[in-house]
Amino acid sequence: GFTAPMEFLSANDGTGRMFLVDQIGLVEIMQSDGTMLSEPFLDVEDRMVELMAGFDERGLLGLAFHPNFAENGRIFVFYSAPLRGGADEGWNCTNHVSEFSVSKSDPNKVDMTTEKVLLQVDKPQFNHNGGGIAFGPDGYLYIPLGDGGNADDVGLGHAPDGNGQNTTTFLGKILRIDVDNLDEGMAYGIPADNPFVGREGILP
Repeated sequence: GFTAPMEFLSANDGTGRMFLVDQIGLVEIMQSDGTMLSEPFLDVEDRMVELMAGFDERGLLGLAFHPNFAENGRIFVFYSAPLRGGADEGWNCTNHVSEFSVSKSDPNKVDMTTEKVLLQVDKPQFNHNGGGIAFGPDGYLYIPLGDGGNADDVGLGHAPDGNGQNTTTFLGKILRIDVDNLDEGMAYGIPADNPFVGREGILP
């Protein structure tokens, strides 16, 4: 009954629930007895780009539960939003990494009013998005981003040598952010041992 299942994971909160991420913008809950709840845990369909019929690489692509989810109810998602204002002309969409909180009145529902966008990355093409976000054993959130799309890392929005090895763009990288200790004026913190901090010619 799903359109394009992307992930099937546990919140490790002792409830036995499993969470299924569907690319069309839904996260559904399977209870410990194997039955599905009738209402989605999370629904970002109205915040995403309109997906193409038949084939698309955009959508809801990643879900991660905070390591202390059982206590704080914080979740993180990666999805393809419409291109934001001020983005380069002719580009395709803006990838969002957002934080939400679970409803205080219903543990099987996300409070959709709590969205906090941590990171926005504009993309020139619809494909090559990355998105399988996860917390590492260091407690940081890891965010893989595709090279921007098209093919062979060339074309509109791609550096002459490709985005994958170009340090002036987030595209084609794995980012690592601190969601608990925020840097001043930012929605996340940069780990102190990031080897690229302060180096010339590198995106801050």
